[in-house]
Amino acid sequence: MIESFISVLENYQKYYRAREANKDVEKLITMAIPREISRKLSLSNDQYTTNGSVGMGNTTITPWISIFDKDITESAQQGFYIVFLFRGDMSGFYLSINQGTTYIGKKFKGRKPKNKMRSVATFLRENLDLPLSDFPLETIDLVSHTTNAKNYEAANICAKFYDLERGFSEEMIIDDISKALTGLADIKKFIGNRSLNKVLNDIIYEDQISDTKFQEDILISKSSTTPNEPQRPTEKTVGGVTKSKYIRNPAVAKEALENAEFTCQINKEHKTFESAVTGENFVEAHHLIPFNKQDNFEHSLDVPGNIIALCPNCHRCIHHGTKQEKKRILKTIYISRKNMLFNFGLHVDLDDIFSFYF
Repeated sequence: MIESFISVLENYQKYYRAREANKDVEKLITMAIPREISRKLSLSNDQYTTNGSVGMGNTTITPWISIFDKDITESAQQGFYIVFLFRGDMSGFYLSINQGTTYIGKKFKGRKPKNKMRSVATFLRENLDLPLSDFPLETIDLVSHTTNAKNYEAANICAKFYDLERGFSEEMIIDDISKALTGLADIKKFIGNRSLNKVLNDIIYEDQISDTKFQEDILISKSSTTPNEPQRPTEKTVGGVTKSKYIRNPAVAKEALENAEFTCQINKEHKTFESAVTGENFVEAHHLIPFNKQDNFEHSLDVPGNIIALCPNCHRCIHHGTKQEKKRILKTIYISRKNMLFNFGLHVDLDDIFSFYF
């Protein structure tokens, strides 16, 4: 099998340019390697489908070989699966746990569907026990500008790269496939009895639903009193199918809103309405350094210095506005907050803040 992979890397570009000149390369991708994978891993035909492609209709510069768990999907257009993705320059290939893009591509057409694909990938990395130490790459580069290549890049959940110059062994590939299958099994467990479309919608809208509940919890919470100094992160809660994760404290957010006197910290003239619960101008709490970045910081992100009071319009803009508008708001907040962030042990510059959002 290893000779077949190397042969593809060494000969595919000639095949791509000549099309008909070397059908042997096409057969390696579409027949020989898929068969060898199935045989060497003893993959049941009742459970798995393994196939490869050099493109549907037009020949692609980035061929692929996929392993599908039939309980999830039998197509690269939907669901979750394992795929070998060859780079356009044939310098190597990736083994990726990936996702189908058709549903998201159609549902969010014209509304940056690739961002939704990335958000699904991020959710799965952060919430499931995937083999991230063996597949450390969150982003991949297929050295191609084709639509399919860009979709594969956006949909990548986690991946490993095999470099032709550095070399790789058959044992390594077989072992990595086994680990990827374990990760795919975790995704299947997470899906449960839900339809694939429902799973995607649950993931894509999870943050919005969670934030709505969090904002309601803030209203009825009694505010905390936090010392103006670095705080230790709280312990993670233990999840079910998902990993344990940090939980935001609505009492701390309430403290931040009270410190801001319930005014929008982008513009104090942004009046909304009187809250029936607090009797104050209604504003929402937003973590400037996103709370899901907590593992990157020694000190807690759930502190008043990192929580901003925003009117709903400015809050939505941070999440859904244009890049230019987001940068404007983030810069305004950061300038007013950098000293407070420092007091709480959060040492970031403006470029760091931008990197968390873009």
